[in-house]
Amino acid sequence: MQFYFRDIRPVSSLLTLDEERSMAAEVQAGKQARLRLQRNPSITGDERARLESAAGTGLSARQKLIIANTRLVVSIARVYQGRGFVAGGFDPGRQSWADEGGGSF
Repeated sequence: MQFYFRDIRPVSSLLTLDEERSMAAEVQAGKQARLRLQRNPSITGDERARLESAAGTGLSARQKLIIANTRLVVSIARVYQGRGFVAGGFDPGRQSWADEGGGSF
């Protein structure tokens, strides 16, 4: 596990409150854009390009939040490392809890 802690360090830094709020807003806007595109596939032109861009930005922000939150969990786990804490279910090979369907944010 120590190697995992060392390897994840450069992946991401912890987010500020403003960064997290901004990314959460991008995720929500991306979800809305995808929904709009699904409900009305006949949207074309500039509006379609804007919605596709918002959807892509939302997916990117979601991935960044997942990585940053993984980093937060790891930083907290480090505090308890060596104190008898057993990280049940912690799999360093799996980068996110969303891999098991937890990615509903």
